[in-house]
Amino acid sequence: MRVPFRSSQFGFKLLGAFAFWTMLGIAFGVQFHFASEQIGNPVPWSRALGHSLSDWYVFALLSIPAVMLAKRFAIERPKWVSALAVHFAASIAFTLAYVALRSGIGMWQGGASTVFTDAVVSLLVKSWHFDLIVYWVIVAVTHAFGYYAQLRERELRNAELERSLT
Repeated sequence: MRVPFRSSQFGFKLLGAFAFWTMLGIAFGVQFHFASEQIGNPVPWSRALGHSLSDWYVFALLSIPAVMLAKRFAIERPKWVSALAVHFAASIAFTLAYVALRSGIGMWQGGASTVFTDAVVSLLVKSWHFDLIVYWVIVAVTHAFGYYAQLRERELRNAELERSLT
């Protein structure tokens, strides 16, 4: 039995997602600031947080199609091989989209490279593996939430059956 869609639920989920990505951005920004300071190349708080939040907000934007794909192509029997193939291709597209978007934003923020292709190549080398991991974590978390929802639904159904039997 599905609960009817309520806009307050959507708003709450949207606010929760925004808070999640913001907290990740802040955590990485703090780490960036202190690590830069530690190696003798201090980065101002505004730059550290600005760059880090930009990173994670791009991931937030790209997580929308990643979650939609994870829901549509669940990695489960009997079609797990084809679902993995879809996600493999999507993870590469996710990474390339991240690099393109983030390179453009980095140039807008006043990055060292003024040539877009140089910015793309540099970011691709620096973040390729991390970006792939982010995609697969999004897919794994989406699956975990889906399995949890199925478990709750099964528990509710069992409880209803138990009540009707007594």
